[in-house]
Amino acid sequence: MSKHDIAEAAARIMHDQCLQDYGLAKRKALEALSLPAHSALPENQLINAALQEHMALFATAADHEWTEKLIEAAKQASIFLANFPHYIGGSLAFKAAKQEDRLEIHLYDDTPESLLWQLQDHGIPYREQERIVRINRNTEVSYPCFSFVANDVPVSITVFPDSRPRPRPCDIDGSPLPRIKQGKH
Repeated sequence: MSKHDIAEAAARIMHDQCLQDYGLAKRKALEALSLPAHSALPENQLINAALQEHMALFATAADHEWTEKLIEAAKQASIFLANFPHYIGGSLAFKAAKQEDRLEIHLYDDTPESLLWQLQDHGIPYREQERIVRINRNTEVSYPCFSFVANDVPVSITVFPDSRPRPRPCDIDGSPLPRIKQGKH
């Protein structure tokens, strides 16, 4: 069985089970294909390409509706975050949005307090957590992330402590992360 076959199985699983974790999808693909755990695994880039192909062929009406809901949430978030440099990332930027994906926003500000005050001023309940971001193969950095639900859409805003927005490396292949330009730049 080739890496391409495993990537296609992982893409199907990501779509069918609404997964965002490439590692988990790879492990589930090995299990589904009855392959040993030590099998050569496809790169995330290959899985993402397979996921885009799969979504082009098999996206359901619910996937399309959810994508439209994510796009509308991104527009509303852009208005709400107009005073912050920010980008839309995640599955929307990868053009592979599927049901239950969250809206991922990368916000650039020297401190997260400005965002916190805005959330609190608007009475938006949020959960604060840390998001681990891989900078390169050997380096991971923790950034503040704020999660909440807006109009039934889960949203996560990761605050990068740099007011000069730069694309971070993609978890898939290390290239600049795809993102959709929003907010002031």
